[in-house]
Amino acid sequence: ARLVELLVMLGDLRLARLRAEEAVARNPHNAAALQLLADVKMREGDKHSAVATYGRIVDLNPKSTQAHLARARAERAAGMTKEAEVSLRKALDLQKTHAPAQAALFELLMQQNRVPAALDWARQLKTEFPRAPSGHIFEAEVAMFNKKYKEAIAPYRAALEIARSGDLAARLYEVRVLAGDGQAAI
Repeated sequence: ARLVELLVMLGDLRLARLRAEEAVARNPHNAAALQLLADVKMREGDKHSAVATYGRIVDLNPKSTQAHLARARAERAAGMTKEAEVSLRKALDLQKTHAPAQAALFELLMQQNRVPAALDWARQLKTEFPRAPSGHIFEAEVAMFNKKYKEAIAPYRAALEIARSGDLAARLYEVRVLAGDGQAAI
């Protein structure tokens, strides 16, 4: 694993892939070896082959949220958006509170310009997890996308009350300025 990582750092992806393939040949049921190979394939730009390798990891670990998320990311990179959505929803079936999978699904819906579905997803998260900031943040981001800045204020404020962070405070400031209320922003 360290040799493959070193070869990747040195930019020798061909040799890194060869070594990762050797590791998989020696340990065909080892998820870590398959992960190395899939990662090298992604770096090489061999996205469809990487998807297949991530699929093997999912087959070995069907209850791994992280495995489904990794496959979804590869599918998305390969332009397989329908498959990516299925993988993300499977990851979320396994662990509903997995923030990276929640965010990846929201981003995928927005990338596809499925704004109503993204808003529904945000509202579902707010209902299921009222003490988590993600649903509020996603709802605010949909409002920002639609240039409805005043509508983004309340969800950002709610998210900031749940998870005090400088990033959320900055977002709330920005949306208030964009909504024409610079005084309240300060």
